[in-house]
Amino acid sequence: MKNIIQKSLIATAATLALAASTPSFATANPQEVKVQYTPAELQFTAGRERVYRAVTSAAEGICGPTNVFRAGSIDTVRANSQCIDETVAIALEKIGNDELKAMHERN
Repeated sequence: MKNIIQKSLIATAATLALAASTPSFATANPQEVKVQYTPAELQFTAGRERVYRAVTSAAEGICGPTNVFRAGSIDTVRANSQCIDETVAIALEKIGNDELKAMHERN
């Protein structure tokens, strides 16, 4: 079963670095993915949607597949899905845009 990785987020100068967390039952080296965006993108719906997709895609790449055939088991799908949800929520909190947070809560 694939280990879930350390979750930490670093936002610096319009670059968001995503990493996933290691639960107490797993150990792994943290991975990091940078998501670039401009503050101007957050002013418009299309820009916020692009940033949200980029953050979600980065989290999926770090946390692993949510398709049971690719993940290998339902337990892995659940763990990966939880990792993605938590990673995206933390990333959006770091960005600090209420519309992005609302977008995540709707999904």
